Amino acid sequence: MLNNLPDSIFIKDISGKYVIANDRFSTMLKMPNVEELLGKSDADIYDAKTAKKYAEEDNLIISGAQPELKREQRSKT
Repeated sequence: MLNNLPDSIFIKDISGKYVIANDRFSTMLKMPNVEELLGKSDADIYDAKTAKKYAEEDNLIISGAQPELKREQRSKT
């Protein structure tokens, strides 16, 4: 069902590891398939500065300080 959506979708666990993602998200990250992404964290995928930024945003969401329904991420192609 997620692969039929036009948007990139992902869900992380409390430790920041990707547990669910659709094909569009893995394609955006230039990964051959979703399975390559699952179990990885932002530190495994992005440069250190970007990974730190996403971790800080995730921590705000987890703490309840900031709700997040949609995060727009742009990728360099």
